[in-house]
Amino acid sequence: MYRAQALALKYFAAAITFFGVMTITGLLSSYYYTNPDFLFGILPFNIMKILHINTLVIWLLMGFIGSIYWFLPGELGRETAGIRAAEILFYVFCAAVAVVAVVFIVVQYGGSSEATLWLINQGRKYVEAPRWAALGIVVVMVTFGYNVIGTAIAARKTTGIITVLMIDLVPLILLYLIAFPAITNMSADLFWWWWLVHLWVEATWDGFGADATARHPTQDRRGMALHRSGARPRHRDPRPRSSLFLDRDAGLLADNRWIFFGARTFAVAGDGCARGV
Repeated sequence: MYRAQALALKYFAAAITFFGVMTITGLLSSYYYTNPDFLFGILPFNIMKILHINTLVIWLLMGFIGSIYWFLPGELGRETAGIRAAEILFYVFCAAVAVVAVVFIVVQYGGSSEATLWLINQGRKYVEAPRWAALGIVVVMVTFGYNVIGTAIAARKTTGIITVLMIDLVPLILLYLIAFPAITNMSADLFWWWWLVHLWVEATWDGFGADATARHPTQDRRGMALHRSGARPRHRDPRPRSSLFLDRDAGLLADNRWIFFGARTFAVAGDGCARGV
């Protein structure tokens, strides 16, 4: 087993753990509707909801990253470039998520200051993590991008799946940068937040899912043995590869509805900015 695949198993374990946290916080959040006084003065509903939504984002992201680390060495026939840095950042990533969760539970709120944005909560729905944690996510994503691109360069080859993955890395990193500016105009802030929340997920994560699905071993009876031995099958089942294009097109269709409605909000955002809203 490659070191990248061992790292993938750690990502899967972390994803399962955060999935459990997401489920528990989701159930507790729903209980607030039947008992509004639940945990009154200790953990308000909005904080529980933040924990629920943010762990949803984290477990999906960790699962997708793990799937890429799992199939990358097999697709390119070599160990992943920069694997040591990736292994270190996995633990940093997990520790950062734990610290942010503790801050959300214990501190919860801060004043209207730059320190609050950096240390406690950015106050933006679905991307509430303080800036130091957001910077950590960017570092993890940049390292992840280097792992993929550096491995392809070192192997001196690429495949259709890896090419799509490398293209997918561009919006994965760049779209998340929208989370950083502290926009004081509410209309402009909500406009860019819309693109961050929907396009960052739907323009990139569908691609990860498509890549992972397309990399499934061949479907014949000897498929798993061939996959483990490294031998190539005489006839490759086209269904896993075609799923790459189907999933990707579905993601693009989902993006188009946000592009359509987002374009319509240019006038609204412009009017709001002009009015100082």
